[in-house]
Amino acid sequence: MILNKGNTCYLSAALQCIVWTNSIERYIRRSTQQTKKEAILFYKLFSRVRNSVVCDPDELYKQIRIFYKPFNNKEQNDAHEAVIVIIEYLRTFMTPIPNTRYVGSREGCLSWGERHSIVDEIYKVQFENRIQCMHCNHVILKHECTYGLYDTFTGLGNHTLPGYICDMCHRTNTCSEYVSVSHYPQTLIIRVRPTTNIHNLTFRFGIFIYTAFAVCRYIPCGKKDSGHYNVGVFQEGKWKLVDDDVVTTSNVDDILRDASIMFLTLDSRVE
Repeated sequence: MILNKGNTCYLSAALQCIVWTNSIERYIRRSTQQTKKEAILFYKLFSRVRNSVVCDPDELYKQIRIFYKPFNNKEQNDAHEAVIVIIEYLRTFMTPIPNTRYVGSREGCLSWGERHSIVDEIYKVQFENRIQCMHCNHVILKHECTYGLYDTFTGLGNHTLPGYICDMCHRTNTCSEYVSVSHYPQTLIIRVRPTTNIHNLTFRFGIFIYTAFAVCRYIPCGKKDSGHYNVGVFQEGKWKLVDDDVVTTSNVDDILRDASIMFLTLDSRVE
């Protein structure tokens, strides 16, 4: 429960989703010995929210705004942008760990690195794009990382590349691309397009099924580009609606209505 300090519901909603990420909780103790002010402020808020204590986030918000100056405008901003900013902010002080969930090629693993931030292990997706020419068999491997996907993502598998020119034989229309996931996050972030109606709490991504545990909701107000963010969180077997510092029991249909961002935990492997 985080107090609204005036046009800060986007930050509060983003923080609530991150704080209620169970996969981050198990790593918190590894980093709590740090003396950096940024770390102390985050861990303090983390502990208070987890224990249902109302928090004044002023000092933490000041540090986030120092880290990302566009949020100094004191206006309502985008919660998805806030999620990415806070994740990058956490990367500055959370302890590096050995890689534990890498399934891609040797080249991709080298690109990912043997040790990386806890935040990357939890939230970051890495894609491997394999482009191969059917004429000369020339292969190019590319790796791209991202924190989250759009709900309409269908990019895995084989794709034709019309007009693509092979780097080796210089022929056109002889190449195809195969996209796979080389690093699966423990928590998947899905950005929901405004025109999409979400009805399911599960999402298949590659070889895994993910299940939602937090939903950031955006409720438009009367004015253009004006609205309010709150969060649905699954706790103790039921959904709760967290609206800044007010918590009420809710149901899944109401939570999914106006969904803007979904946080999903890795649940099971597809058989």
